[in-house]
Amino acid sequence: MIEADFHQFYTDFVKNLYEYDYKNKKNDTISWEWVSGGITGGSCYDGLDDHQANHYSRSSEKEPKVTPLDEFLMKYFPEMKFFDYKKIINYVSDENYTEHEYYGNSTDYERRVISRENLLKVLKELKYIA
Repeated sequence: MIEADFHQFYTDFVKNLYEYDYKNKKNDTISWEWVSGGITGGSCYDGLDDHQANHYSRSSEKEPKVTPLDEFLMKYFPEMKFFDYKKIINYVSDENYTEHEYYGNSTDYERRVISRENLLKVLKELKYIA
């Protein structure tokens, strides 16, 4: 990418980052998440009239094969080299959290995030943007 294109790229980048941020919707990250487990089967009837809820593990999903980061890089940098992509992935952080629901049920999530600042930093280091 030549320097003259950077202003347009950055304007589009900030404007469109919202669509690549699965959870925050703050325009400051690219993120994606998936269900990694949990507990289900709890019921409001548990303990009433000899009813016993059967809790069991929630099945997990696999991480998406094509992530929002992949989509973003394919759109703006289709010529990117594989090893440059691997350097960008090093800036992605892993998070996990649990949403607690009623009656002892819960859902566990895995989440991957890269900040706008880190993405711009590594793209500059790799000379994709000036």
